[in-house]
Amino acid sequence: MRIEYHNGLSATLPKYYTSTKTNQAISAAKNTLQSNINGVSANLANNYYTSAKTDQAISAAKNTLQSNINSVSANLANNYYTSAKTDQAISAAKNTLQSNIHGVSATLTNNYYTSAKTNQAISAAKNTLQSNINGVSANLANNYYTSAKTDQAITCCQKYPAEQY
Repeated sequence: MRIEYHNGLSATLPKYYTSTKTNQAISAAKNTLQSNINGVSANLANNYYTSAKTDQAISAAKNTLQSNINSVSANLANNYYTSAKTDQAISAAKNTLQSNIHGVSATLTNNYYTSAKTNQAISAAKNTLQSNINGVSANLANNYYTSAKTDQAITCCQKYPAEQY
């Protein structure tokens, strides 16, 4: 539910959802807070989701923070996901930080993933750094990956040095 005021101010109230069946239960919630005054804004958003079945459970969450003053902005986003089944478990997380001032920007992104099955385990991570000044950019990325099976193991790492365009 969104409420608008005559002076340009607004407010958003939370939204909730639940559902149950014989073999499944779902819950979801979305909360948003927004403040705006003459080109200055602040936003906070939270999304949550859970699901449980006889042989599976899932949880997910997304958090977003944004602050803006005209063309100056700062953003933070976190995404989380977990899933468990009878013979498999998965976890994932992505974090992003961004800052911008008049054509100058910096971004940091981290992605993480893990998976475990009865006879296999996998871990992966990717870290990315990006800096830009009016079309000139530098990037650095690190990728990591490990995998283990009942009779096999793999480890990998790639690093990409900073480049200027």
